[in-house]
Formats: sequence, C-alpha cells, structure tokens
Amino acid sequence: MTLNFEPLGDDQIGARVSGIDLSSALTLSDMKTLQTALPKYRALSFAEQRLEPADFIRFGNCFGTPQPHVLAHLRLKGNPEILVLTNIVKDDNKPNGHNGAAFWHTDNSYEAQPASATMLYARQVPVNGGETLVCDMFAAYQALPEAMKQQCSKLMVRHQYGNRDQDKEFSAGQLQGEQVKQVPEVIHPLVYRHPVSLGKCLYAVAASARSIVGMPDNEAIELLTELKAHCTQPQFVLKHPYAVDEVFIWDTIATMHAAAIMDVAKDTSNTRVMHRISVKGHKRGHNFLPA
Repeated sequence: MTLNFEPLGDDQIGARVSGIDLSSALTLSDMKTLQTALPKYRALSFAEQRLEPADFIRFGNCFGTPQPHVLAHLRLKGNPEILVLTNIVKDDNKPNGHNGAAFWHTDNSYEAQPASATMLYARQVPVNGGETLVCDMFAAYQALPEAMKQQCSKLMVRHQYGNRDQDKEFSAGQLQGEQVKQVPEVIHPLVYRHPVSLGKCLYAVAASARSIVGMPDNEAIELLTELKAHCTQPQFVLKHPYAVDEVFIWDTIATMHAAAIMDVAKDTSNTRVMHRISVKGHKRGHNFLPA
C-alpha cells in the first residue's frame, strides 16, 4: 500500500497517515518517508492500530532510541521504554497527579540530549476531553520580528526538570531520591536548526526553561514568558482528540505540547490510558544543531 497524508483539520500542522500497519516492521522506504514527514507536519496520526508493546517499541526505534522516563514508577512493567499515562488515581491524597503534563512543555528538555520525538498509543479514551495540544515552534519563530529572531538566536537557556510556572499551573510528577541526581541543570540554545529539515525553531521556552545565560533572572523570565505566550497563540496550536488504538507522534524539537486537564476517572466514560514513548537522536541527519 502507498502511504497517504491528509491534514488533520484546518490547522497548519498535523497529518493523518493511512496505508500502513504499525504492527508489522516498516519497509525502509516507508521509514524514510515518515522520518521526513514528521518535521514537515510536526505531528502524525495513525488510526486503528493494534499493537503489542514490542510493536510500539519497534515503531519508536524508527525515529530514534526509546528512553525510559526518569519517573520509573510509571514505566510499563516489563517494558521500561513505555510510560503509562492515566487519570486512574489510586492514591486519593494525590488527586491531581494525573495532570502532571497539563501545562506547556517539551519532553526531556531538562536532559543533555533531549527527546527528538514523542508518541502516544491510545488504549482507553474518554467520551469527552483528553486531547493533546501541540504548538508549532517553526511557525512561531518565523512570525517573530527580525530583531527578536536575531536576539533569540544568540541566547542559551538553562533547563531543569519541572514547571517554572507551577504556582499558576499544574506541576510535573515529583522526583524521588536518586531521581533528582539523574537530571541536573543543562543548557540548550533558545533557537535550534532542526537536524532533519534544517529549518530554525524556538526550543522549549516553557516549563523546564528557568533562566538565560548572561541575563538577569527577572529579564530572562520576562522574555521566556513572552515567547511562551507568543508560541501558544491559537494560530500555532493543534488540539488533537484521540480514538482508541490511535498512535499520535509529534516532533519534540519543533513543538511544545500540553495535555488537556482531566478529572480523576470515575468510570469508563471518562477514563484515559495512554502508552508513551519518547526517543532520542535521529535515524536521519545529525542530532541537535544550534542555529
């Protein structure tokens, strides 16, 4: 079958891919096509897939190396590359723990080699809600005034696990013990040149971005907050709902994302269970390239 790409809607980003069965190993041709398509469309959706964990991990390997998340207690038993995201809350004393991704962020931007792509496999979805919001950091960069582009291209940002705006928003899952030592502060350019498409994009201006090298903290936070607001304007954002057995993947260099806020699951009508893989590196091109 031939791969087909259709827009997910009226949004400028996102494509629905048909003509492929992810439960089988991809051909080299299909793999190369998808590797090029991901930065082009920023996000890709594959409907009606029936995957075992090994199938999902094999698909992840087409884009990079699957990485176990630092929150080890959320890993799928027997498959540490897969993180289980759900609003089924077993501890009533932590009613908001399932909203640990309900704020704008970039996966693994707090690590020296951040994620290059993240993918979700929908196991259970609610009747309403449970979407992922994705913003286009290529388009956001291009829309900046030229002087701002020049300024941003010279800046290096300090990143650390968590959400700098957690006083106003939800916070990331709390690290325990040795986990804190696994994610020390790291520094990334504010503008990256994408290793596959070679286009320039703003990188990870929310959540883990805490300060800017050589800039007073108050000025740095003001600039990062301004850029976050710019990037998350409606014209740059795709709001994607899920169907059961759908795989949804996004380019984590060229986007930020946020999970829609959800209530704790009461029954199957509002239950959300997703399997998540984040990968590092690229099967094509170099790794991260400063602008």
